Amino acid sequence: MDGSRIINIQNGNNVAIRGLNWFGFNVGMGMVDGLWIGGSEAATDFALITYQLRLLGYNAVRLPFIWRDLEMAPKNLDKACYPVTPEQLKRRLISPHMLDTYSSKQLPGNVSPQRKRQNGYCNQYLPGGSSSYHRLLFVMQSIIAQGMYVILDYQPMGLEQHPYNQQQFVDSWTNLWSMVACLPNFKSDLANRVFVDVMNEPDSMGIKWEAANGRPGAHQLYLGTADALWQVTPDEVLFMFEGTGQQALGLNWGNGFVTDQDVISSRGLADANPFFLDLMSRPYVGKAGNWHKDGCLYISFGLRHSNGAACPSPTAIPDC
Repeated sequence: MDGSRIINIQNGNNVAIRGLNWFGFNVGMGMVDGLWIGGSEAATDFALITYQLRLLGYNAVRLPFIWRDLEMAPKNLDKACYPVTPEQLKRRLISPHMLDTYSSKQLPGNVSPQRKRQNGYCNQYLPGGSSSYHRLLFVMQSIIAQGMYVILDYQPMGLEQHPYNQQQFVDSWTNLWSMVACLPNFKSDLANRVFVDVMNEPDSMGIKWEAANGRPGAHQLYLGTADALWQVTPDEVLFMFEGTGQQALGLNWGNGFVTDQDVISSRGLADANPFFLDLMSRPYVGKAGNWHKDGCLYISFGLRHSNGAACPSPTAIPDC
C-alpha cells in the first residue's frame, strides 16, 4: 500500500485488480465449491486449482461466506483423482489458437503446493476441526501465497439474520478478523492483502443506509464493523462498502451510492451522505472503496472469458 493506492512494490505502478468469485462458504459446502468433481487433479485438487488461477492472470479471489457455513463441521472432500502432466496442464491454461506458440515454454513453479497423503487422492490435506473457520483461513492463506489478494465477502442474501442485530453483526466480524490477525504470518504475509467486504448487496436484506424499524442501517453496520476491525489491526486491513436503498433508480446490486440531494428527495432514495460524512473522519478512510468504482461492475461480467487471460506457503492455523 502507498497511501490509498495498491502498488507494485518493484516499480511503484498501480496494481490493476483482476479477480473472480469462488463460492462455497455460502452454499452449505464449508469450503470453496467444485472440489467434489473428481477425475483430473487439475479440476479437483484445491492447491492445483489455485495455482492455475495465478497462471491465468488473476490476482484476487473473492470468497463469499455466511456465518452459518463457517460454523458447520467440515465435509470430507477427499476425492479420487488422477495426475496431469505439465503438457496437459498447458492445454488447460493456453488458448488453443496460441498453443503452438507457447507450449514449448516452461510453466512457472507452484509456490504453494500441497503434498498428497495418498497417491490417487486429492484434498486430503484440507484442515479438519469442529468448524469450517479453519478451512476459510487455510484457503485465504493459500490464495495469498500464490501472490493474490483475498476479499472476504459476507453474503447473507436472506439466509441469516445477523444484519438485523448490530452487536451480533459486529461481534461476528470481529471474531473472524481476530482469527486472521492471530495467524503467525499475519504481519509478514497477510496484512493489507485481505479486503473486508462488510456486506454484499444489503438490499437483499432490506437494509437501507439509515436505521429503520428497529434495525440498523448500512451506515451503522459498516462503520461499527470497520471501527472494531481497525482496533484489532490498525492500518493493516482494507475495507469495501456496498451501496443500498436506491432501488428506485435500479441500483440494487450494491451500487446505490447516489449523493445528490435533489435526486434523493425526488426519487425517495436512501441517503448515503451521512455515511460518507462520518467515514471521512475515520482513520481508515484511505483504505476503503467499493467494487463499482469507475463502472467496473458493468464491464466485469465475462471479461476474463473475452480477453483471456514469491510468497511463502500457508502456515499452520494456531489456537489462540
